[in-house]
Amino acid sequence: MYERLEMTDWIDRAIQTRKAAQLTQFELADRMDATQGYVSNIERRRKGFTLDTVYKFARALGVSFNALYYGRETETPAVDGVPLLDPVSLAAWINDPTAEASQFIPCPKADRGARTFAYIVQGDAMEPAYKDGTIVYVDPDTEKAVGKNVIYIASNGRPSLRSFTKVDGVEYLKPLNSQYPAQEVEADAIYCGSVVASYKPE
Repeated sequence: MYERLEMTDWIDRAIQTRKAAQLTQFELADRMDATQGYVSNIERRRKGFTLDTVYKFARALGVSFNALYYGRETETPAVDGVPLLDPVSLAAWINDPTAEASQFIPCPKADRGARTFAYIVQGDAMEPAYKDGTIVYVDPDTEKAVGKNVIYIASNGRPSLRSFTKVDGVEYLKPLNSQYPAQEVEADAIYCGSVVASYKPE
């Protein structure tokens, strides 16, 4: 889980960027739809932060996530622009990766595949590993393997996040929560990819 980050060098860059733009903490907070106290606590390192926090600061300051967090632009947009998909848009995106997504969020995995997307876990079927609201990052170019957590779209069009397993050559999708039964993979189910990273937002 990527619940809290520890690298705080980006905060110094955020302060320098804010001052160079002649923005007060109040003005920056207004751009973030936050309070001056929130900005102050982050700048003084009095408040924990997540990837979402860094992303919000970057957007408000008009710089890329990579430039703010790493202090440089990286060769790939690994942390600045994977689509956040819902159950409806996921099916469309899998069929056409060029389809536009309404929202993009940073990804903590630098060596992700080019088609990696983010998906918000719904329900408790994958607890305790992934609680409701956890964001998982899924790479469609990663081959499915026993023990991997994967997303499949069933014939009814609904995606499911489950653990992939095999019994006597038959493929199953198994919830981590023992209250739910494993289900055999349908012949026409669509493999959407394997989970490569995850974190719980604030």
